[in-house]
Amino acid sequence: MKRKGNFKRHRAAVHEIDVTWHDCPEPNCSFKAKQEANLKQHRADMHNIGVTWYDCIELGCEYKSKQEHHLKVYRADVHSINMLWWYCGFEDCEHRAKSNGNITKHKANKHDIDVVWWFCDYKDSEYRANTNGNVRLHNAHKHNIGVEWNQCPHCDYKAKTNREITMHKGQFVHLIQR
Repeated sequence: MKRKGNFKRHRAAVHEIDVTWHDCPEPNCSFKAKQEANLKQHRADMHNIGVTWYDCIELGCEYKSKQEHHLKVYRADVHSINMLWWYCGFEDCEHRAKSNGNITKHKANKHDIDVVWWFCDYKDSEYRANTNGNVRLHNAHKHNIGVEWNQCPHCDYKAKTNREITMHKGQFVHLIQR
């Protein structure tokens, strides 16, 4: 550590030595922080105290943000103000997007350009997908790998996805109402 203050912060943050706790003074809030700046951020985020609001000035729009950057992103996304459009550039394709990452996904999905394939590692499986998330879903549903079971709060039913639980609960409620 080059500075005494850095060493003191390190000891407090990592080892909880000589920590000065800053408690949130709001009623029924048990938040505490090691640094006063973190308490200030908590009070702004959770209790709207000490916040400078940034309002959208578009006619009829009531959006407001605690951070100027979030307002800028919102105005670009929702109102297309100061929007930098990204274009596909593939012959006869007029697709445009609000981020270069979305153009990359578009090119991979629609034009098979720079596709990165993810493969299932399970024996004898030939499954592949253009996202790692799809391979994880495949592994969970086809091979029971990496499954995080979801439990119905009303019975012993378990499912691999929250969506299945929601559908089940709908059927469960229907049976109870009969």
